[in-house]
Amino acid sequence: MPLPTCPVTLDGRTGPVIVQDLDDDDLPGFYRAADWLLCTSRWEGFGLAIAEALACGTPALLPASLDVAPELLADGGGIVYQDSTHLAHILATHPRLTGRLPAEFDWDANAEATLTLYQDLTTE
Repeated sequence: MPLPTCPVTLDGRTGPVIVQDLDDDDLPGFYRAADWLLCTSRWEGFGLAIAEALACGTPALLPASLDVAPELLADGGGIVYQDSTHLAHILATHPRLTGRLPAEFDWDANAEATLTLYQDLTTE
């Protein structure tokens, strides 16, 4: 089986590493080892990879046009970039961010709230 990573170089410099087809068990380690999760999507239904990175403490860089950005970055877990010049500035200054996922995305809290709702609906 081929290695799951493929290094990419730009102008002779070491560039980003593209990672594909990892086992779910390996994902947290990759997220934690990253400086940032860079999202270049124009559209995301929810942004699961973004949420996973934030849950692992990895800050996210999201395009301003991405509608999930305000929800996922509500606790200061990343930065919204306007264009490639703004993104280059962010990467050059490397601001320190928490990479925190907002509390409303906690699985345990959501499961408990859903169970409570179902219990309330069935006891009326």
